[in-house]
Amino acid sequence: MAEVNEAWRVLGDPVRRRNYDSALGDDGASPQQRATASTAQPAPEPVVAQLLTPRFPWRFLLAMAGAGVALVLVGAALTKPGDPAKPDGLLRSGDCVALGVDAVEVACTGPYDAVVRSLVPFDQQCPADTQPYRDRQGMGVACVVTEG
Repeated sequence: MAEVNEAWRVLGDPVRRRNYDSALGDDGASPQQRATASTAQPAPEPVVAQLLTPRFPWRFLLAMAGAGVALVLVGAALTKPGDPAKPDGLLRSGDCVALGVDAVEVACTGPYDAVVRSLVPFDQQCPADTQPYRDRQGMGVACVVTEG
């Protein structure tokens, strides 16, 4: 393959092709002159292209990684933390609730009556240290621990 690449490189360049042809004796000389010329000077050695192994672009990858880290740090410095999540109406363990007929989720930053310890289906009982309140969504029973 290296010889084919070298031949293509020589044949594709007019100056190299002219030098190659003159070295072979295709310069219009007679066969006797070629024979004399070939004995007078040795035939040139074929030039074999030295194959270079591809190099992995470590510097480029390091520069891109550094730019990515810098972008993340600048983005984190320029953004404000989001507001706490607002109640979505679905009860989960740890949610703060206002008690009435049903347990209704409220923000824990404001006034609340109890905290949900667990949710159980309608056919099961809450643990002894909790109070059962019906989930407003009708998904089951909220076992709550009252504050105070």
